[in-house]
Amino acid sequence: MQLPAKLRNALDRELQGVSLSDLTQASQRLTELYRAGKPSRLVTLTEQLAYAAVRMPATYAAVHRALSECALEPRTLLDLGAGPGTVAWAASAVFPTLETVQAVEYNRALAQLGERLGSPVPVEWVVEDLSKATVRPVADLVVVSYALNEAGGRALVEAAWQSTGMALALIEPGTPAGFRLIRTARDWLIGQGAFVVAPCPHGRACPMKDDDWCHFAARVERTSLHRRMKGAALGYEDEKFSYVIVSRDEVTPAEARIVRHPQHKSGYVQLELCTGAGLERRNVAKSAGELHRAARKAGWGDGWRG
Repeated sequence: MQLPAKLRNALDRELQGVSLSDLTQASQRLTELYRAGKPSRLVTLTEQLAYAAVRMPATYAAVHRALSECALEPRTLLDLGAGPGTVAWAASAVFPTLETVQAVEYNRALAQLGERLGSPVPVEWVVEDLSKATVRPVADLVVVSYALNEAGGRALVEAAWQSTGMALALIEPGTPAGFRLIRTARDWLIGQGAFVVAPCPHGRACPMKDDDWCHFAARVERTSLHRRMKGAALGYEDEKFSYVIVSRDEVTPAEARIVRHPQHKSGYVQLELCTGAGLERRNVAKSAGELHRAARKAGWGDGWRG
């Protein structure tokens, strides 16, 4: 997956004339903070552009993959912790019904970068600290993407749910810490009467053990600049993320979710599933015919019925 052409072109214009060495150093600092689970304030223009060049494609891929599990037709979107507007681009690609976006971001310079990059749908930018108890308008879809760790966790989840008309999507890095944030939020939301849409096939307690975590991956196509900044040889990377999507209305989730890469064995495909009864390893034999063919095509993170 790659960024939409219009967004890539807009980002290229912003990056013209910026030193590759400066971008690379800024990117390395941001990567270290990201891996350590620490907030990145993105103070300088170089840091903001390095973030957009490296993290925007990865965030776009993760948000697009997560929202693709949500069978909705939202007209309005509230993006809390909007950064440079990545969610607006991803949501517009997933939901052709989307008409307007309100993007809330505390970093004024990052919001201004988002304005310059543009959007496929009209965006109202609001520069505001997410930790403040602000009453925001209700939107069909609310997204909090890579922001829970930086903006107050539980309080932000409560505010997001208060503004949710149809569905709320929470997305965090696919790390043990990111998953803990998602699981804690999921438990609270279920307690408030929310219905789980994805990835969980149920609204019961998460069956993951304390030494494990539920996460998925979205493959991101690296640009030549991206490869140079990271000193990478491969033309892609896999962005790992944890997420939960909940709904105001009762939904029928997937019967099960594939939580590991399927293993293609001799004569069968081995699936690691999260089901309504808990975690389960299931072998789909070649003799199962259509079901086996479906298992061969299935991937990590897909829903599963059968």
